[in-house]
Amino acid sequence: MGDIGPFAIALVVFGVVAALVLRWTHCDLHDSGAPTARAAAATWVLYVLHADTVAAAAWAQVLTLPLPAGPALADGVLLAVLGFGGFLAATATLAAHAEQHELRSHALVWVGPYRFSRHPQTVG
Repeated sequence: MGDIGPFAIALVVFGVVAALVLRWTHCDLHDSGAPTARAAAATWVLYVLHADTVAAAAWAQVLTLPLPAGPALADGVLLAVLGFGGFLAATATLAAHAEQHELRSHALVWVGPYRFSRHPQTVG
């Protein structure tokens, strides 16, 4: 198991940067309600930083479980397939039932995976 100190520092730095960027773009919307290019770029940067933090944790083997490689890989593939399936189901449900204008939904969806979670695409 790797040292958790550098990972914890990276997580705190990511949290602070995310909070600052989100605060910076908080009211950064067009009159139509769509995000501006600056808000979209800031969101993309946050996703990249988050992915970098996750990759660094995997590389440093932070909080690893003592599992054999074969079953761990099979479990990981299974979870990835189930998560992607959940994401696709949530996306299909949203596309079929939501009234969308620009990037904003104008109706609350209560069917499919949305019965259990307000953000099933994130859960998936």
